[in-house]
Amino acid sequence: MRPPAAFCGVAGLRPTPGLVARKPLSDPFDTVFVEGPMARTIADLALMLDAMTGFHAADLISREKKHMSFQNAAARPNWAARVANSEDLDLLPVAGDIRSGFGRAIDRLRCAGCAMTEATLDPSGVPGVIRALLLRLPCDLGQALAAIARELHA
Repeated sequence: MRPPAAFCGVAGLRPTPGLVARKPLSDPFDTVFVEGPMARTIADLALMLDAMTGFHAADLISREKKHMSFQNAAARPNWAARVANSEDLDLLPVAGDIRSGFGRAIDRLRCAGCAMTEATLDPSGVPGVIRALLLRLPCDLGQALAAIARELHA
């Protein structure tokens, strides 16, 4: 959800598994794939998440909606006390200008009072199919996406 949203210039949110009910699955306890909202603004994203949350009997990990409003939370955000970050997850090449912009964003969060921690990806808990995909990511994701776009428009 987040990467497709980012490529389209909108916001996306991957909710905690069970927050948004899913259709019946062959493996109902698989939490790799979840449904979540995409919207043009954070306020609209919160509105969509409020509408999507709740219990559904067909989803074994869904739960009752608590008396909280994501819209209210979005209207009055609190900074996180701690944030883990990584420029590249030790997996992907990242262009210098992207690293520089990421560094500036990290500095702004640090100045706002967030304790920043550099993190790396530990793929040991990730299902084998996802690990295999991560290891086969193209060296330059931008070039790969451009090639796919050319093929679609050919």
